[in-house]
Amino acid sequence: MPSGLWLSVVVKGQAMQADLIMVIGMTIMFFAIPAFVYAWSEGDAPRTPALSMLIGFALSFYATTVKPGGYDLLDIPLAFITVAGGFLN
Repeated sequence: MPSGLWLSVVVKGQAMQADLIMVIGMTIMFFAIPAFVYAWSEGDAPRTPALSMLIGFALSFYATTVKPGGYDLLDIPLAFITVAGGFLN
């Protein structure tokens, strides 16, 4: 059974869904950066951070292709605000 948040995202339309996917992808990529630094400082191979970065990039690319007109650089902070507003509302 879908949660209330997913149901509200589907009801609001495809643009909100693309914003949510973009925010998830950007957040995954953001959290992969410290993991890269940690793996590099320990001398380990950054396999998990590389996979996380790949997944985040794939989600961001998918969101860009799904949203009509794609994303401009200034649209990304607006996507974060829109998703946060959807969570808080």
